[in-house]
Amino acid sequence: MQELKLPRRLSWEKLCQILVSYLNAGADKDYISVKDVAEKADVDEKNISRNNAFFKSWGFLEESKDTPKKYKLAEDAIKFVAAYRIDPNSDIARKALQDLLIKNEVIKDIAMKIETEGFDRRKLMTEIPLMVGDAKVDLVGVQSFLDMLSYAFEWEKTEERPRSVEQVKEVRRSRREYTMKEPSTRIGINLQLQLVFTIDENTDVEKLSLLFDKIAHILGLSKVED
Repeated sequence: MQELKLPRRLSWEKLCQILVSYLNAGADKDYISVKDVAEKADVDEKNISRNNAFFKSWGFLEESKDTPKKYKLAEDAIKFVAAYRIDPNSDIARKALQDLLIKNEVIKDIAMKIETEGFDRRKLMTEIPLMVGDAKVDLVGVQSFLDMLSYAFEWEKTEERPRSVEQVKEVRRSRREYTMKEPSTRIGINLQLQLVFTIDENTDVEKLSLLFDKIAHILGLSKVED
C-alpha cells in the first residue's frame, strides 16, 4: 500500500499550478520529467520534486516503472486538472476531485469526522498529520491539504455540524413561515374553555363587555384597540 504523504511548503493553488503544468507538458508525451514540468510552471524543480510523493500517494500522479522519476497524470486526475484549468471554481472540477479523493479510506475517515464534529481548522491542523501518518509535514503543507479538502467538499470552517444546502434552505423557510403566522395559529394547541359568569343587578355591564373583548383578543378571535 502506498505510504501517504502531505504537501510540502506549497499552497493548494501552487499545487494545482503544478498539476496543470503536468497536463500541459504531457500533452504530446507519455511520462515526463520534473524539468519538463518546471518549464511550464512558475515553480522551481526542487519544490515540484518534494511534492511528487504527495501527488503519487493520493492518486494524482503515476511514476514510470521503466524510467524512475518520470511521471504522468493518472486518468482520474486528468478529469480534475482539465476541468480546473478551464474554471478553477467550477462544480465539475470540485466533483472530479471528490471522486478522486474519496476512494481513499483515510479521506473517508476524515469526512466522517468532519461530518460529526464540524470543520474546525485549528483542531484539524494537529489531527490530520496523525490520521494521514505523516509526522514530518510542515505547517504550510497541512494548511494546503485542508484547503484541498475544503475546495473539494466545500466544507466551511465551523464548529457546528455541517448542513447541506437543502437543510439550510429548509431551516430558513421554516423560520420565515413561523414568523408570518398569527400567534394563535402557530401555537398549534386546541383549548376548550368554559367560562361561567354570574350576572345580577350589581353587574357593571361596561366592564363585563370589556372583559369579553379582552378574552376574545387573547384567543385570537378579535382585536382590541388600546
